[in-house]
Amino acid sequence: MRTIVEQPPDIQCPICGSPDVDQQNEVRTYAPPFGTPHTYSIEIAHCRSCGERGDFRGNGSKAAAAAIEIADRESLDAILGSLAADGFSMAYIERALRLPARTVARWKTGEYSKAGLALMRIVRAVPWILEVADANFTQRAVSDALLPAAVDALRRRALAAPDLGPERVSPNRAPRAR
Repeated sequence: MRTIVEQPPDIQCPICGSPDVDQQNEVRTYAPPFGTPHTYSIEIAHCRSCGERGDFRGNGSKAAAAAIEIADRESLDAILGSLAADGFSMAYIERALRLPARTVARWKTGEYSKAGLALMRIVRAVPWILEVADANFTQRAVSDALLPAAVDALRRRALAAPDLGPERVSPNRAPRAR
């Protein structure tokens, strides 16, 4: 959604210095993995003299950062809630990943890093990685967790896409040409 505001008097082009600038509000969206999208508004200016376009006031990065912070916080809460619903306790997550005690509890109260958020996104996307981590990342643990997860994913895909009947996922035959 864009709203055009004609020539705001207090803004000029940072490239050519011209006050002949149009400005419009753009609504943008940040959609974090495993979270709810958040929207924010940013003022985009366009210089009619030289054609430069951008956030001449520099307020857009603040609005974006605020939206990202809220969305990431909610995303982490959703991830931790989903893992708990799947039967993973905070203590088990910490033990498997060799995290200090109460780390996940601190994350739940808002004390988290981008690295911690990224780690939880990986765990949410590939929850069997906790079993692998708990087994000290041995090759045997990887094989024992990966193969059943792959078979399960193939079964879910076959059930979700009826046009990909059993002949498309059967290990005994090559897929038929279409």
